[in-house]
Amino acid sequence: MTFDVLSARVEKEKSLRFKKLCEIKQMTTSARLKELIESDLKPKIPDYLAGNNIIEYDEKSNSFTWKIKLDLPVTISWNGQTGETNIRKIEIPVAKNLSEELLKDIDKQINDALKTRNEKTNKTKNNSVILPKELVGDEK
Repeated sequence: MTFDVLSARVEKEKSLRFKKLCEIKQMTTSARLKELIESDLKPKIPDYLAGNNIIEYDEKSNSFTWKIKLDLPVTISWNGQTGETNIRKIEIPVAKNLSEELLKDIDKQINDALKTRNEKTNKTKNNSVILPKELVGDEK
């Protein structure tokens, strides 16, 4: 691995403020600059990814595993530039050794919460969607 030295010309006031910041962080200016450069070059994975829940039965342990299979490819960015990448983990494990009773309870809790939401939002048809009131407008 080879290395290179980088430098930058900045206003004196900014230089003093940066050095003070490094002092507070107990870092050298070189270490902080290196950290900032590496942070800028590291790919940024989006805050939200999409995927599908997968529940699998494990016959050996008589339990269930919950995973999420990601929609691929994922778009990531490097310092404002975007591109697609194949994230190595296509399936993300969420939980293992889940009992049948736990899954039934989760299913009941989800259905109860959805029923409550549907009642509070006046959703009466399965294929309808919930709209924010701002889209409907005032009836005068």
